[in-house]
Amino acid sequence: MSSLDTIRRGLIAGVPVCLIVAAIILVRTDAIESADIEAVGLGGQTAAGWVGTWTIITLTFGVVSTAAYDYMSKKWGWNGSEYLSFAVSLAVALSSVAFLQIYSGEMHPFRAEYSAFNFAYAFGFGCAVPILAAGHSDQKIVGAKRNQTTQ
Repeated sequence: MSSLDTIRRGLIAGVPVCLIVAAIILVRTDAIESADIEAVGLGGQTAAGWVGTWTIITLTFGVVSTAAYDYMSKKWGWNGSEYLSFAVSLAVALSSVAFLQIYSGEMHPFRAEYSAFNFAYAFGFGCAVPILAAGHSDQKIVGAKRNQTTQ
């Protein structure tokens, strides 16, 4: 698959995940804006800053996760269910780190938000990326059949 196709599918998969992440931020606006710590986190101290920052991160991650799926499906023959299991396993592992008391003896102040983001990414990209990849390969097959019939 071409790099442009990977980017296109990653951005398409990222749009619904961006909406979910923005909704999580809006629901948790009070907790984000009332955090009384020096390093507030990505996006600063406002919900608008978080939405902007996490939109960029989510769209970028969509492209990366699409490239990873393409690699894993080619190299190891992974299908959608294996990719989803991998994504959910990563979400569990990364969310567990936020609940460890390793941040100056405390749990991460945005553990709920980051955990919700992890699972939105896992289920959003874990489902959308394989579906988009399957749709892309179906379009190639249909296009190839059309070319054969016109010749």
